[in-house]
Amino acid sequence: MNSKSAAGHFDTHARPLTSIQVAWFSYRLASALKAGISPAEALEMICAEDPSFAGVSGEVVCDLDKGLRIHEAISKTGIFPSYFVNMVKIGEATGTLDRVMESLAQYYEREDYLNKEIKSALTYPLVLICLVAAVMLVVTWQILPIFEDILISLGVEMPTVARLLMLAGCFVGENLLQFVVAIVVIVIAVWTYSLTDVGKMRIEKWKAHTGMFDHLFQKAYAAKVGSSMSYAVGSGMSVDSALEMAAETVGNDHVAEKIEWCRAQIEQGKDLAEAMRLTQVFPDEFIHAMQIGLKTGDLPHVTMKISEIYEDEVSRTLEGMISAVEPTLVAVLSVIIGIVLITVMIPLTRIMASMG
Repeated sequence: MNSKSAAGHFDTHARPLTSIQVAWFSYRLASALKAGISPAEALEMICAEDPSFAGVSGEVVCDLDKGLRIHEAISKTGIFPSYFVNMVKIGEATGTLDRVMESLAQYYEREDYLNKEIKSALTYPLVLICLVAAVMLVVTWQILPIFEDILISLGVEMPTVARLLMLAGCFVGENLLQFVVAIVVIVIAVWTYSLTDVGKMRIEKWKAHTGMFDHLFQKAYAAKVGSSMSYAVGSGMSVDSALEMAAETVGNDHVAEKIEWCRAQIEQGKDLAEAMRLTQVFPDEFIHAMQIGLKTGDLPHVTMKISEIYEDEVSRTLEGMISAVEPTLVAVLSVIIGIVLITVMIPLTRIMASMG
């Protein structure tokens, strides 16, 4: 990966790093660690390769010299994702930091690719929706009343559908400012609520249990849990300690609570698979794989494999959903425009035919 194209020139203290910036950082650090270079020296090398990282890398090196661990030092900067920080913590605790960094690089590179695909796929439909909404407003608010006057002068009533659309358009047009203000207030209120502890927990609970996308979210969470447990158990940690670390990396407070509840059930004598099944936040295939891994003594390999499978499935599913968004929206909007045109033009064609 080219450092300039990947990382670019950015102010690392201004805002959190993007996915591609984290991927670039991870690749460079992983390569240096595999070569036997210390983390402090590796960070100095990253500074030399990209001066825009000099500030944050220098800060991390300074904290390392003070005795802080790597995950503590990078956490202090406030620009790295929490998942990245927690996975680095696992890498330090298990002595597999180089492998973890390589895995994180691949993870964030995939995330960057998906983010770009989502942005690309949604930009055109969103612009199209705004344009069609504007056209619909002009047609129903300004043009349909003119057609109504023409039809009335010819002794013909406007079709019910067209009249309802006209009334709705006139209402929106006459109260446009109020509608815009209301939408902005609602968006701000929802965004503010999502930042509160209660709001965040409700949203995360919804993501884990919503009927439409629950399997997708559950596979994404299972992939994170399986990956972190693979590194932890593979380095000799107990399943209980591995679950504790997995709770920190999952990225969902509701799921993290369920994992902690799972640990408590295991301490009371329940089987791991049974306890995980009772949480109702993990796919059955994942639980079955965990069970096989425990029975065969190959839990690290099994959990890593199922995590890779789930990551691929989530990526493919998202790509499929993204590719379906644009044609679906175009079809829906075309139908709406067609209905408006038909309801207005049919009476006119009949009048013109009778006059001919």
